[in-house]
Amino acid sequence: MNQADSASFYPSKLLLFGEHTVIQGSQALAVPLWQFGGSWKYSDDKTKQYDLPKFLNYLENAAKTADFGLDTEGVARELSRGLYFDSNVPRGYGTGSSGVLVAALYTVFGMHRKMRSRLESDDLVRVKNIFGAMESYFHGASSGFDPLISYVKKPIIIRKDRSIGILDTLKNDIQLFLLDTHIPRKAEPLISIFIEKMKTPQYKDLVINDLVPNVDDAIAAYLQNQPDFIFEAVHKISLFQHRFFPEALPLPFKNIWLEGLAGDDFKLKLCGAGGGGFILGFTKNLTIANQILAKSGFNIIPLSI
Repeated sequence: MNQADSASFYPSKLLLFGEHTVIQGSQALAVPLWQFGGSWKYSDDKTKQYDLPKFLNYLENAAKTADFGLDTEGVARELSRGLYFDSNVPRGYGTGSSGVLVAALYTVFGMHRKMRSRLESDDLVRVKNIFGAMESYFHGASSGFDPLISYVKKPIIIRKDRSIGILDTLKNDIQLFLLDTHIPRKAEPLISIFIEKMKTPQYKDLVINDLVPNVDDAIAAYLQNQPDFIFEAVHKISLFQHRFFPEALPLPFKNIWLEGLAGDDFKLKLCGAGGGGFILGFTKNLTIANQILAKSGFNIIPLSI
């Protein structure tokens, strides 16, 4: 779905750069992923609400000690009328399935929100924190970054000084695609592994001095539409992930990952925490990349950002 199709559609998110490294001081760049998302609908079939009533109960209890600025009475009223969230976002794929729901809920029932197009950086941080508290129902802990992207429906950057900015457009000659691993996963185990690795001084030095600068370089090149520099930076990120974070690479995809590193036709990197879900691909020629990957039995999902 394109942005112009419906204001009531909430897109999922795609983290282009910054997985694992944003908490180590790198920048992060994320975009709405319009291929997946959801919208509010009504039905007499209450089973379509899934755990929305339980989520509402959590929000009502949490609101006793935290101000979400959410009209929980309104949510309860509409749920009794059959409100449900119709979503095609795959769960456990790193595209923010719970974040989409949180953003949609806040957009309709939030009582203290501003116009999304007029949010300043401080507002974004405040809203992100609200989203993080809301989304913790699903993950136990959340930064609130995923819902924020679905909420503003525009690319978002987290800068080095931790300020947050909304970008109007991202025009780029690099072509993106996804590979479906068909392996749902939870982010927490991979995040825990990475954090444990960071306790080793040598590993931490590699992340801070090699990986973080490569992520920042990739974002700078992407914002300036410099395909060659993007490809070079992504190659370094991909190589690092293969060498120093192999636990995050699904086993059936390790050979094709190496094939990307060995040539100049495409590069693969983690999409979110890794371990399954989607893998993010970069190429200068989608047709050639598709032909190569198809020979190995992989079907790509082209992206339009």
